[in-house]
Amino acid sequence: MKTGHRHAGGREAPVFQRAVGILVVAGAPWAAWAQQAAQEPAADAAAPQTATLPAVTVTATRAETATKTDTPLIETPQAISVVTRAQMESQAAQTIDQALRYTSGVAGETRGGSATRQDFRYIRGFGPFGTNYLDGMKQPYASFGFFQNEPYFVDRIEVLKGPSSVLYGQNSPGGLINVISKRPTLEPQHEVFVAGGSFGRIETGIDLSGPLDADGKFSYRFTAVGHTGETAVDHTRSERIAVAPALTWRPDGATALTLYAQYLRDPQSGHFGYVPAQGTFLNNPNGRISRHFFDGEPGFNHDSKTQTAVGYELDHRFDSGWRLQQSLRYARLDSDLALAYGTGFAPDLRTLNRAAFTDRDKIDAWTFDNRFEKTFNTGALHHAVLVGLDYQHTESDARWLFGSAPSIDAYAPVYGQAIAAPSMPLLDQKQKLSQTGLYLQDQIRFDRWVMLAGLRRDFADNDTRNRSLNTSTTVRDEATTGRLGLLYRFDSGISPYVNYSTSFLPTTGADWQGTPFKPTTGKQWEAGVKYQPGDARSFVTASVFHLVQDNVQTPDPDATHGIFAQVQSGRARARGLELEGHADLGRHLSLIGSYTYLDSKVVRSNGPDLDKRPVSVPRQTASLWFDYRFYDQPWAGVGLSAGVRYIGASYADVANTQRVPGFTVADAGISYTTGGYRLALNVANLFDRKAVVCSNGYNACNYIQPRTVTASLRYIW
Repeated sequence: MKTGHRHAGGREAPVFQRAVGILVVAGAPWAAWAQQAAQEPAADAAAPQTATLPAVTVTATRAETATKTDTPLIETPQAISVVTRAQMESQAAQTIDQALRYTSGVAGETRGGSATRQDFRYIRGFGPFGTNYLDGMKQPYASFGFFQNEPYFVDRIEVLKGPSSVLYGQNSPGGLINVISKRPTLEPQHEVFVAGGSFGRIETGIDLSGPLDADGKFSYRFTAVGHTGETAVDHTRSERIAVAPALTWRPDGATALTLYAQYLRDPQSGHFGYVPAQGTFLNNPNGRISRHFFDGEPGFNHDSKTQTAVGYELDHRFDSGWRLQQSLRYARLDSDLALAYGTGFAPDLRTLNRAAFTDRDKIDAWTFDNRFEKTFNTGALHHAVLVGLDYQHTESDARWLFGSAPSIDAYAPVYGQAIAAPSMPLLDQKQKLSQTGLYLQDQIRFDRWVMLAGLRRDFADNDTRNRSLNTSTTVRDEATTGRLGLLYRFDSGISPYVNYSTSFLPTTGADWQGTPFKPTTGKQWEAGVKYQPGDARSFVTASVFHLVQDNVQTPDPDATHGIFAQVQSGRARARGLELEGHADLGRHLSLIGSYTYLDSKVVRSNGPDLDKRPVSVPRQTASLWFDYRFYDQPWAGVGLSAGVRYIGASYADVANTQRVPGFTVADAGISYTTGGYRLALNVANLFDRKAVVCSNGYNACNYIQPRTVTASLRYIW
């Protein structure tokens, strides 16, 4: 028998430690070359050495997600947030969720600080599934299998708020998060870095890009990263190795073809269990549960994932003025999860009851987007017309098995108890999902007016085979969605706007008569003001919105139809205010501020959630971040950064009887830049706040990320 103590388990830990070591060795020649180059005499030896890296730039002025065209944010009549690469590095974000901490309207990390295998995010109160996109194409999910994005491969993150089906098809009404990948550059740029920090985490990566020939017809990018280490929870690790090569061919000035691939392997993905509310933020006579407590079994729990992707992006401008953009991606995911996890305390409030669960997920997904764009004038009107066709096809295989597990003392855990392989099937199915969409969009400019109009028609099929019941069902849905927005751009940099947009999202299941459920539908009115001064180094958005989702499933009021029967008479509503600002004040100071007020609740229901707020979604959030860099002696090259985040109170249950208190967290960092070197020290949760989030009742809570220190050294040339 093993008594509880800090121990890092992991079946593949030695292998991945060696893999990360290989990455370090691979980067060593580059680092040695960089050191030699740094020691060579400068062109002007008498000139004082100063920092040469650019200032942190947190302000973006353009984005493609809202319109699938290169449109200025100030001319887009819909709320959109952009997280730049510089912001991610300044804040030392280790996950996409962490990169979104200072973004309005987004509630992330709803499973705590150690559960990094899935991204449970809510946008404007809706989610947490169906919001993830990569390079403008949806990343599917099945059961507990989720595609994830490696932050080091990301150029920027664009968050589009509100219904977005007009360009993307079936979608959560709250919006979407579009991760934009790094791509080959025409200018040479190279980086190598190594980082280490709390819980024994070691990380290293390399990012190389530039032309392959003198004419610039071929350019490349090769990015690789790996990390290994424990998490804050005993007996758990977080490990990853990932590579992303890309090659761009430009045969002429009108054509660019990019081929890319990605491989990501997570042999361990952190902690995915629970602790009860009693002993965390609620009183327990036995005291506080340790943040290091592991509710599973080291010999049973495991969590691994492998995902691969290959694809291309084609951009061609015809002599006629039409522009073709085409994207194709094939992606595959294989996920293996086994958990012994806590289900709640026994009456003594120290013996934790447990259950066992296993899940295997496999996903094969094809996504294709083909669109034509042309600009032209009709009298005084300037048009930018977009015509597109996209297609998605996903095949998934998922199997859940449940079983029993022996209890454990949460205050003096003893590990090594035998757990039988779970054998009770809860989900055992194969699914084929297909969607074909045709869309048309016109951006019309008249003097200082900008109108954005779009219309889309979708055809979606869902074929499900339930192996447990030996049944098959086929559901075919059609939907028409649209968007209409209007904006006026003043000389002062102020642009007020208003828009109306709709969405749809297919659902599974049927009513008591066997009639398949219709897709849920979303509709939103939004009004706001955007401000961008003439120097374009600041950007502020204020928006108010009223968002409704219909056809939500709710219990059937007729008891004769069965205890589990449901109908589609439910409605969810969200309305609120979002404020967000980014400013680069000279090259010294960068600021980010955000505030969200969200009045979100279920307004039609036959269940206990009527007039109640959704689980895990706070009513208010706010954040402020600053980054200051010195460029004059004697502090030249020094950078200071700090931030504070407030996450308001939420509820752990649909009836809103279990309240989870809000909390405030501070982050900080210091860096020194000289030549191409940058040495940085970042601390997340600076004051080690022991706050808790709950996602499925008081028996399903998790601590937020504890104080985490990360030191990094990178060289850019």
